[in-house]
Amino acid sequence: MTFRVNKKFFQLSAYWNKLKLLTLKQLFRLKVPIKTQTTVRGHEVTFLTSSYLEYFLRAKEGFNREPITVNWILDIIRPGEVVYDIGANVGTYTLLMGKRVMSGGGKVYALEPAAANFLSLTRNIFANQLDGVVIPIPLACDNESRLSILTLSSEIPGSALHYLSPVNSEASSSGSNLQQGVFSMSLDQLTEEYDVLFPNHIKIDTDGGEMGIVEGMKVVLGDSRLRSVMIEIDFDLSQGIIEEEFRKAGFEEKGRQRVSRRNNANVLYVRVKGAREERI
Repeated sequence: MTFRVNKKFFQLSAYWNKLKLLTLKQLFRLKVPIKTQTTVRGHEVTFLTSSYLEYFLRAKEGFNREPITVNWILDIIRPGEVVYDIGANVGTYTLLMGKRVMSGGGKVYALEPAAANFLSLTRNIFANQLDGVVIPIPLACDNESRLSILTLSSEIPGSALHYLSPVNSEASSSGSNLQQGVFSMSLDQLTEEYDVLFPNHIKIDTDGGEMGIVEGMKVVLGDSRLRSVMIEIDFDLSQGIIEEEFRKAGFEEKGRQRVSRRNNANVLYVRVKGAREERI
């Protein structure tokens, strides 16, 4: 009689990885933050993670999931420039932006309205000694200034797919207990009325909120100081409207990466009128 042996049962690395996973999950249940580091093209980024979602999806796999965004940050953004990260989450790309611009005295304004994410974002900024370089702002962006309701998909740090709605809308009484009051503002108002530096580059990743943001940044889009925008577009929502706004403002698409959910993609727009073209 011949027996077949499954080799995976003799791989110590598999048992070690499983034990490590179980240990991490237990530490997160006990509210113990885990420090982890990731190196991206010579830039070491530190995360203080407080959930497995944040540890795995944001710290360990975040840079691998969006190579177009990493290349944009490291190949197009220059030291000393100003970047807005709208929908910064816990800071995966915010931190890399900070590492990129800090040597020239640049700034990153990281806008994140979800409370759990904002706490982790702020903690990660300090862990990377980027305080003063990266400015976290608990603000939502939309097409106007108003008090809004942010309905949360989860209260776990690192979660996404939250959505914004007016206080008196039907969404505010949708039955979800995970709702948070936030203040929203247009980018045009933020740059015109408040003491912030004007952006040279903007990242927009708000899981369906990009239509309102683009509607509220027409003055910013028309300003030649803005050189590039990386934006996640839900094409079913946009119906070509967002793409046309960028075209009219003098931008050209220079790259695109599809994301796993729905009919979405990260799209890179670079200003081509009055500036040299750049490609990733």
